[in-house]
Amino acid sequence: MTEEEENIKSYAIELIKNKLNFTSNDVIKMKPYLEYNLTVFDNLKEVRTEICYCILLDLHQAAITLTNHLLENTLKTGLIYNEYGFKMIDDFNQMDMNYKEGLNKYNRLDLQNTINQSCSKGLITKQEKKVLNKFRERFRNGFSHSDSRKILKDIKIPLWMGKFDNKENEPLQHIECNISEVPQLFGIAKAELAKNNSFNYFSSVFSVLKNIEDKLKTQKYSNGIG
Repeated sequence: MTEEEENIKSYAIELIKNKLNFTSNDVIKMKPYLEYNLTVFDNLKEVRTEICYCILLDLHQAAITLTNHLLENTLKTGLIYNEYGFKMIDDFNQMDMNYKEGLNKYNRLDLQNTINQSCSKGLITKQEKKVLNKFRERFRNGFSHSDSRKILKDIKIPLWMGKFDNKENEPLQHIECNISEVPQLFGIAKAELAKNNSFNYFSSVFSVLKNIEDKLKTQKYSNGIG
């Protein structure tokens, strides 16, 4: 192995070591989500797993972005299955035609309309609709459009202003700074907010996903799903 290859290997090992700082309690917290057997929403296993890994590895902004995807995919897939049924792939010649009408109908919806449709069709409750709309505004729209005002809202930090050469012993002046108006603070502020919210956001969306899956599994068209 050349010196350059050795350096790259050492660099990679150090990168990995810096991210492997989760505890056994962190693993215990994520284990039920990783092991939950998705059936109707089998197509969402991969994104579910990636979100769990992101949370464990402190990649919280990535976790929020992927949870946005999980939320929208869950609702749109649920709407399609609710209206057009869950069809087993038993005819490979026709499988790309089974949901063409449903995809044309629901893929074009924005998230607000998707949430509204999900509620009106009984896939989510009014309380879930209320919660999801709050998530939509802050996390989905905020992070997807990089809108600091939606993400950080009215979070302020206290500052004390004074002079180094304070011969008159003037008291420090206390002010509050709105973080969402200072681009230089966006990076660390968004990272901290994501760290404090990524798990709760994912957990809430996953709970909605399970509720929708349970409702779909009770329908007569879910034949063959255990």
